[in-house]
Amino acid sequence: MKWFVLLGLVLSSSAFVKRDVGSNLFTPGKEYIYDFTIWSQAGSADYVSFASTFNITGDLHVSSTGSNINVRLDGIKFGAHNGEFDPFHAPEYSMKSYDQLKPLSEPFSVQVSNGKAKGIILNKNIDEWAHNIKRGIATALQLDLTKIDITKADHFETQEETVVGDCKTDYIVIPGEDDNHAPLNKAQVRKFRAHGDCNDMPKRYRKPGVSIQLCADDNSRDVLNSTGFAVYDLEIQSGSLVAKNIKVGSTVIYNIFGVDGHTQHSFTKLNMILKSVGSGSVASPSNAQTYDDLKFEFENDVKEDEDLKAPKPFFFHHKGQDLDSAGQNRAADQLVANIKKIHQSLESPEVYKDVKDFHKVSPYSLLPFVSALDYQHLKDLSNKVKGGDETEYKIFLDALVMSGTGPAALVLRDIASTTTDTVYLARIVAPLPNYIRNPTENLLKELEGLIKPDNTKPNGRIIEFAFASLLGRTCKKSDCQKSGLLDKWVKYWADKIESGANFDDKTQAVIALRNVNHVKSAEKLLAVLLNKNQERSIRSAAMSGVAPLLKKDPLVFKKSVLPIFFDRQEDSELRNTAVQWTLLAAPEESIFQEVAIYMWLEKDPEVKNFIHTLFKSVSGTTKPCLKHTGSWAKTALQMLGPWEVKGKYSGTYISDYHDSQYNFGHLTATSVQKNGHSLLPRTVYLGFSGQTAGYSTKYLSFFIRLEGFGKSLASRIMSMTTGVIDFDEIKEVLNKIGVQERQADPLRIEIAVMLHNRVIAYHAADQKTITTIPQLMKKIGEMKSAAYDKELVRMMLIGGITTEQPNELGIPVSTVSAVTSVVGLHAKVGSDKAGTAMTRNYEVRLNLNMHGLSAVSNHLTPFGTAHSVEAARTIRIRIPRKISLGLDVKQQSVNFVISAPTEDDPVLAQVHATAVTAVHSDTPAAMKDQDIIDLLHQTCPTCKGMAMISKGEKFREERKLGSGYKYKSMEGINAGAKYYDCEKVHSRIHVLKQLRKFFGPENKNLGGRFGRPLTLFRLGARYMVQTLFLSPTTETCGMKAWYKQDTAAPSVFDKVEGQAKVKYEEDPKDKLGNKAMVKSSLNFKYTGATPKTRSLDMTLTLVKTGLEKIEVKTKLAAKDDALNKGGVVCVDVTATQAKVSDFFDYNGENEPTYERTINVAWSKDISSKDAGCPANSAGIKINKKAHRSQAQKDEAASDAWPYKQCREQKSSPKYPGDLTPATEPCLWATYKQTNLRESNITINYKVDPEARNRWRYPGALVAAVLMPYWVPSDSVDGHAAHGDHGVSADGHLQGELKLDVTMDEEHPEADIHWHGSGGESEHFHGVDLNFLPGPLKRPVHSRFSALMYKAFDLGVYGYCDVTPHAIQTFDNATYYADLSECYTLIAGDCSDKPRFVVLGKKISNDKLGVKILAGEHKVELNDLNNVIIDGKSQSLSDKLIFPEGDTKVFKIYKHDENNVFLLSKSLGLAIRYTGHYTTVTIGSRFRAQQCGLCGNFDGCRKNDFTGPATTCKNLQPSDMTKAYIVREGSCAGVGSVCPSS
Repeated sequence: MKWFVLLGLVLSSSAFVKRDVGSNLFTPGKEYIYDFTIWSQAGSADYVSFASTFNITGDLHVSSTGSNINVRLDGIKFGAHNGEFDPFHAPEYSMKSYDQLKPLSEPFSVQVSNGKAKGIILNKNIDEWAHNIKRGIATALQLDLTKIDITKADHFETQEETVVGDCKTDYIVIPGEDDNHAPLNKAQVRKFRAHGDCNDMPKRYRKPGVSIQLCADDNSRDVLNSTGFAVYDLEIQSGSLVAKNIKVGSTVIYNIFGVDGHTQHSFTKLNMILKSVGSGSVASPSNAQTYDDLKFEFENDVKEDEDLKAPKPFFFHHKGQDLDSAGQNRAADQLVANIKKIHQSLESPEVYKDVKDFHKVSPYSLLPFVSALDYQHLKDLSNKVKGGDETEYKIFLDALVMSGTGPAALVLRDIASTTTDTVYLARIVAPLPNYIRNPTENLLKELEGLIKPDNTKPNGRIIEFAFASLLGRTCKKSDCQKSGLLDKWVKYWADKIESGANFDDKTQAVIALRNVNHVKSAEKLLAVLLNKNQERSIRSAAMSGVAPLLKKDPLVFKKSVLPIFFDRQEDSELRNTAVQWTLLAAPEESIFQEVAIYMWLEKDPEVKNFIHTLFKSVSGTTKPCLKHTGSWAKTALQMLGPWEVKGKYSGTYISDYHDSQYNFGHLTATSVQKNGHSLLPRTVYLGFSGQTAGYSTKYLSFFIRLEGFGKSLASRIMSMTTGVIDFDEIKEVLNKIGVQERQADPLRIEIAVMLHNRVIAYHAADQKTITTIPQLMKKIGEMKSAAYDKELVRMMLIGGITTEQPNELGIPVSTVSAVTSVVGLHAKVGSDKAGTAMTRNYEVRLNLNMHGLSAVSNHLTPFGTAHSVEAARTIRIRIPRKISLGLDVKQQSVNFVISAPTEDDPVLAQVHATAVTAVHSDTPAAMKDQDIIDLLHQTCPTCKGMAMISKGEKFREERKLGSGYKYKSMEGINAGAKYYDCEKVHSRIHVLKQLRKFFGPENKNLGGRFGRPLTLFRLGARYMVQTLFLSPTTETCGMKAWYKQDTAAPSVFDKVEGQAKVKYEEDPKDKLGNKAMVKSSLNFKYTGATPKTRSLDMTLTLVKTGLEKIEVKTKLAAKDDALNKGGVVCVDVTATQAKVSDFFDYNGENEPTYERTINVAWSKDISSKDAGCPANSAGIKINKKAHRSQAQKDEAASDAWPYKQCREQKSSPKYPGDLTPATEPCLWATYKQTNLRESNITINYKVDPEARNRWRYPGALVAAVLMPYWVPSDSVDGHAAHGDHGVSADGHLQGELKLDVTMDEEHPEADIHWHGSGGESEHFHGVDLNFLPGPLKRPVHSRFSALMYKAFDLGVYGYCDVTPHAIQTFDNATYYADLSECYTLIAGDCSDKPRFVVLGKKISNDKLGVKILAGEHKVELNDLNNVIIDGKSQSLSDKLIFPEGDTKVFKIYKHDENNVFLLSKSLGLAIRYTGHYTTVTIGSRFRAQQCGLCGNFDGCRKNDFTGPATTCKNLQPSDMTKAYIVREGSCAGVGSVCPSS
C-alpha cells in the first residue's frame, strides 16, 4: 500500500487560488468540458503489485443555472486489464465504446447551495447502476464555498451529502504562491473523509446468524477501512472561479491478517482535467425524478415481505432474479455436476494433482447455483438427486442449508415435514437458523408447522431448538409485533417449564428460551433461576440465557445473579456458575476483588478451587476481548488466600493463543463441576472459540451432565465382578447401629451440542428413561457384528460474511470472507468366522477438507463483471486404511493384517495458499465467465481472466523436507513431505523459528486441564495447522505429505501381518504377585520383482513378586528371509526396592532404597532367533542404585511441615505401637522421603569395534557440551579402576560410564566418569541438569509412585486410619476419641446394596480388633498370627488365604511380623491391620455413600462428623464413637444413634 501514499502526494502536488470565490463552483451561462476518467482497481501490493482494473473515459460537460448543475457524459469508452500492475507505469490497453454504458450519457442535475450538493435529479427510466455512478460524480462536483478564502491557508470540517451518506469532511485550503512567495489567484483544496464517520452509510451485510464479538487489538481494529479524498485545483479566470482539475480517490482496504499479512484493496480514482470553457449549457434530464440526497441505492435490499419462493440475488446491487427459467435449468444441471465432483474428490486423489481443482472443487462451487434457483426448481432437483447416490443427496441437502435462501428453506421444510429420520432432521433443521439470509416473520409462519404434538422427543427437540433460534434472529428487528410469534412461543415454553412432568422436558423448554436469546425470553429464565423451589439443574441451565437482559439492565448480573454465589446455602454448582457468568458477561474490577476477599472465609472446597482456577485462567488469557478482564483477575488473584488447586474439585480451565501479528487465535474453555460424590464430574462444559480479523465466535460447544452416572456404572461393574451377593447380614449390622441409608445422587444424564452458542442437539435420561440406553447399546452391538458399507459426509459453512458498499464514485465494492469444510468417511466392514476365531475386515477412508476464501471486488453492473482480488486457502487430508482384525478367545490371541496404502489410494495431506486477481461474472450461476473473458480480451488480448499474484515461475520452488535419507525400514514405501509451488522463504532456520513460535510459551495461555506440557503441545499443534491453512501472507506456497507403496522399488511393501498371544496368572503359587507373558510376531510382506518377508518376533515376560520386585524379560528377533540376515536383542530389567515393615518410616531398617538393573544384549547371529538370548555378545549393562540425599535427610530431621507433625504423632500415646501412623503428615513425609533424589548409575558396555566410528562424532559433541564441567583425572579420587575396560578376549571394546546424580528440587546435577576401552579416562563434575525436560529431572519413586499419590489426590482412592484413640477420615479430617470395647463401625458401604463394613473395637489400651464383612463373608482379626474367616480359624503367613466359594472376593495374608493385609479387587477395598491400628483404603465407587468413624468420603471435611442418621450432624469427636456402636448382645444399650455431649 506504499504507492497509495505516493499517489496521494502526486495528486496533491500541483499547488494552486481569489479572494471572493462566490457561491458557484461553475459560472452560470458557461459550459465546462472536462477530460473524464474513472479508473478502478482491485488488487494487492504487499508482495507484488497485481490488480484487476477497468477504465471508463469520456468528455464530461458541466453547466450551471445557479441552483442546479447540469451534467452530461459523452464519448464513453471502456477498457479492462488483469495482471501485474504498476500504478506509476500503468500497462497499456485499448478503450472501446459499448452500448451497455449508454445510460451514463443521459444528463442529470445536481441541486447545490453555496457549492454544496443538496439533492440530485435523474432520469427515472434508466438503470439504477447508472444513477449511482452519477451520484458519485455529483459527490465530486461540490465544494463548501462559504468557508473558502483562496488567499488564506485554512483547515475546517463540514458536513457533505455524498453517495456514501451524510459525511463529516475535512477541508485543507492551500493558497497558491510564486517563487517569491507572492500570492497568486490559485489555490488547492483537499478533502478527506473516513466513511466510518458518515451518517447512515449505505452498507449491507450478509452473515450467518451467529454471535460474533469484536475483539480488536491494535493490529486488527481497522481490518476493513474505507476512505475518500479529493483534490481541487482552483483558479480565478476573468473574475470567475474555475476548477481546472478535480481528482477524487476512494479506497477500501481489507487487512484480514493485519498490516503484516495479505492486504486486499479496492482503489477507484476519478480524474477530471479541464479541456475548455465556453458559452453554452447542458440540458436537464428528461423523465426527471428528484432525490433529496445523493445516497447510493441498493436495488436488492432486505425486505420483510419478500417472496419466499423466488430467489434473491446474492449481491445487493443486483436487480431481480439473476436467471430466467432456462438459465435456472442450466444452473440446476451444473449444480448436480459440481456435487458429483465433490463426491469424486472424496473417493479419488485426482483433485490433489491440479492446483486449480485443488481449490475449486469445494462448497463454494455449489452455493451460487443453489442461491440462484427458485422453489420449484429446487424441489424438482431434490426429488431427482434423492433418487440417485445417497452421498450426493446429503451434499445437496447441506448446500441447501448453507445457502440460506427462502426457496431452500421451504424445500427443507417440505423434507422435514415428511421424514421421521432423526439423523436427517439433525442435518437439515438444526443448523438452518444460522444460515438463513433474511429471517422474516413470514418464514417463521411457514416453519412453525414443523412443531407437532406427534413428533418423537428427539425430533421435537431438534425442531424446537432450531425454531427458537430463528425466532430470536427474526424478532430482534421488531419483537415480531406484527405476527405476535415472539410472545406466543415465549409463553409456550415458559408454560412448559411450569407444567413439565420430567426434568428433561423442563430443560428442553429452558434451552428453547435460551436459544431465543431475547430480552423477553431472558426475563422468563431469570424468574426460573431465582426460584429456589425449582430443580438445581433447571436453574443452572436457565442461567446461561439471562445475558440478553444486559441490554435492558446492565446491572442485572450484579443485582440478581451474583447474590446466588454469595449465598452459602446454595449448591456449589449454582454458586460457581453464577460467579462465572457474572465475571465474564458483566465484569467489573470491584466484583473480582469482592469475590477474592470472600474466599478467605469460604469452606466449600468445590467453590474455593473453582474461583482459584477461574481467576488463574482468565488472568493468563491472550484473547484481546478479555484484556481488561484478565488484568482485573490478575490483581484479584494476588488477593486470594492460600490454596492448592486440585483436580478432584470443581474448576475452570482456559487455554488459548493469539497471533497478534496476523490477527488470529483460538481458545478452549473447560468448566468442570463436581460435588465429591463421584470420581466422575457432575457436569462438564467444553467450548471452542476462534478469532480472526479481530472478531471472535464460539463456534462449537458441548455440555455433559453425568450426575449419578458414576455410581450407577460402578454398581453394575461391581455386580458383574462379585456376582449375586446377599446383603442381609451387612444390612442387619447397619440396622443395629441405626444407620440411615445413604442415598446416591439420582441418575441424571444430559448431553447438549451447541453450534455458534445455540443448542442444536440435546439428549437427557434419568432412572425412568435410561432404558433407552440398553436399546442403543444393542444397536451398536448389532452394527459391530454386521457387515455394512456406509459413507458419511458433512459439508459446513464454518463462518463467513459478505459486505457491500459503494465507493465515492458510486461503484459497488464487496468483500467476501468465509471458511467451509467437507468431512467424509467411507467404511466397508465385513466379518469372517473360522472355528473359535472371528475376523473383522475394515476398509476405511477418511477425508478432511477445509477451504478459506477472502476477496475484494469492484462490480461493474452493466457488464455483470466483478474485478477482484482473491485469496484462496485449502487443506485436504485423506487417510485410507485397510485392516483385518481377528480375535480368538479360546487361544487368547489377536491377529491383524494392515495393508499399505497403494499408489492409487495413498495417504495424503496437502495445503496450498495462493492469491489472484481476476475478472469474472458476479453471477456465477449464469455461467458467463467465458463471455467476461472475451470482453477482457477485446481491450487486453494478452490478459488472463485469472492471474496469480507472483513474481513468476522461476521464483516458485519445490523443496523436500527432511534429510532425504532413505531408511532401510522404509524399503518399498514412498513417504515424504515437501514444499511445492512455493515463493516463500523456507530455510531450515526459518522453519526452526516458526516451530519455536508455535511450540514456545509466548502468546499462549497454558491454563489447560492436563498440565503445561500437554497444553503447550496441543496449542502448538493447533497453532501450526491453523497457520499452515490460513497462510496469512500473500506469497503462493503449498506443502504436501504422502505415504504410499513405492511401486518402482524392487521390493514393494504390501502389508504387515501380526499376531499376539497373552497369558496372565495372578498370585502364582498363592503368593502375592502377577505373571504375564506376551508373545507376538510381525511379518512384513513385500511384493514386486523381489518378493520377500521380514519378520519380527517378540517375547515378553513380566513377573511381579510381592510389593518389592518386578522383573521384565524381553526378547526381539528380526530376520530378512531374502538376505538371510537378522539379529536378536534381549532386554532384561529387574527393579527391587527394600522390603520394609513400617511403610511410613524411612530410617534404619526402613531406609528406602531402589535398585534397577538393565541388561541389553544383541547379536547378528540369526541362528539364535529361536534359541535363548545370546551369551558373550555385544551388550550394555546399566545398574542404577537410588537412595536418599543428605538434603533429604536434613529435611526429615527439621521442624518443617510435615516432618515435625509426623514425629509428634508417632510419639503420641494416641498412636500406640512402634509403627508410624498413616496420617496425612506422615503420608506426605514418607512420599517426600521415599522419592529418592540421589542415584549412582553404572553403565558397562561391550560393543563391536566399528561402534567407535559410529559414535565418534556424537561423542565429540557431547564432550564439547560437557567441557565446562571437565576436571583433570589426577584431581579425582576413588575412580582409578572401574569395571572391565579394554579389549575383551572375543574382540569387543569394553568400557564404563559412571554417573552420580543428585536430583535436588532447585539444582539437579551429576558427576560423570568415563573409562574407555583404550585406557581413556574423563571426568566431569557438577553438570547442571536443569536443561533436561521435567520427567527426566524427577526423583526415583521407590515405595509410593507419583501415580499412586496422584490417585489419592484426585480422589480415585481414599484411606482412613484408626487407632484405639485417634481417627483420620477419608477426607483427611483428624480427631481424637477413644474407641469403645463394643464393635464400632469404622467404615462401611451404607448404600441400598451394602457390600462391606469394617468394625473395630478396643481390646486393650493400645490394641484393637477388627471384624470385616466383605460380600457374604466374615473376617475377624485380633492378632497378627491368626484370622477367623466365616467362623474358621486359620494361621496367617505370606501365603494367600482365600474365602471358600467360587468367587474369590478377597485375599488375606501376612506381609511381615507387623502387617496383615486384606485385599479385594472386586470390591475396591484394601485393609491393613497392625494390631495397634487399621488402615482402610477404598475406591471412588463408594464416595459419599460411606458412613462410620471414617466419614463419608465426599471430599469435604466439614461434614465428616455425621452420625448414623443423616439428620445427625456436627457431632463432637467423642460422640462419633458412641453413635456408631453395633448395639447387640451386651452392647445393646451402649451409646445412641445421635448422642450429644
